[in-house]
Amino acid sequence: ICMEQRATSSTYMGDYAAPKLDTVRIAIIGVGARGSGHAKQLASIEGTEIVAIADLYEDLVDRSVVNCIDVGGGRHQAIARYFGEEMAWKKMLTEVKPDAVIVATNWKNHAPMAIESMRQGAHAFVEVPIALTLQEMWDIVNTSEQTKKHCMMMENVNYGREELLYLNLCREGVIG
Repeated sequence: ICMEQRATSSTYMGDYAAPKLDTVRIAIIGVGARGSGHAKQLASIEGTEIVAIADLYEDLVDRSVVNCIDVGGGRHQAIARYFGEEMAWKKMLTEVKPDAVIVATNWKNHAPMAIESMRQGAHAFVEVPIALTLQEMWDIVNTSEQTKKHCMMMENVNYGREELLYLNLCREGVIG
């Protein structure tokens, strides 16, 4: 039953590698508690450029812009600001054309924002949960395969030392 919902494309994303980018141009949607932390962390990483920030609230956008400039070592001087309108993030995607988009908004917007980001040519990185329904999950998978853009749920516990230890023990056949 589930396979019937798969995209009709013949190539799935399992072994797909996107082309390397010397500088990853990042836009962030939602800079409240989680998104502001992501903005600051990403701004500190060499090879990144924060190109746009969108949120409903101007003061949150302004604070994140200042933080990105402070930690960015001069890389983030022209951050486009979008705020005040519920669909400002869509305008941001079409005007800025980022390589990657971080989605850290309310849950109901995660899947639609990830899907639209991929449709506009960006890889999407989404706070938990990535979607609210099984249909949204399939829509994300199908959009990723159709656009050849990656979409990743940002759940850091998957990459913790203990989690990776157990994964490798399973892969090596040591445990179940």
